[in-house]
Amino acid sequence: MPINGTTTNYSGRTKDVLISGALDATNNQLQPVALSFGRVSGYCAGVQKLVQRYIILLNTVIGSQPDFPTFGTELHAALLSGRLSNPVEFQHTFNFANWSAVNTIKSWQTNHELPLDEQLSTATLLKFAVKGDTLTAEVKLTTMAGEDVVFVVPLPLQ
Repeated sequence: MPINGTTTNYSGRTKDVLISGALDATNNQLQPVALSFGRVSGYCAGVQKLVQRYIILLNTVIGSQPDFPTFGTELHAALLSGRLSNPVEFQHTFNFANWSAVNTIKSWQTNHELPLDEQLSTATLLKFAVKGDTLTAEVKLTTMAGEDVVFVVPLPLQ
């Protein structure tokens, strides 16, 4: 499901730098994602900001950050180490990483005043596939506003 719509009116909202390139959040077709920092290509808020926060957290190796004492998950390290050799093992590891990411975000959002479309309710792995050196995981995220967004998380295998 694509995002219902976007706006450039950020009144009353904080905005993040959009790091996923020139994605069209309203397009329901697969689009290439290259997460990177650099020249500012745009801003995001709302559910797009929440999806970006979730993907960053899921792909970050556990470490210590000032606002997140246990920021990150074990998923990225497990993928890069080659430990996820079969689908059952990947799904098991992903579910633990997802649980960790969801709980970290929920804990953080209780201490910060956010619009409901920027608050996470649940995230669920729908399906996954390996294509070359990338594993693509399709995830359904539900916001506290009740909106479901399905997106693909690209996960490197090398």
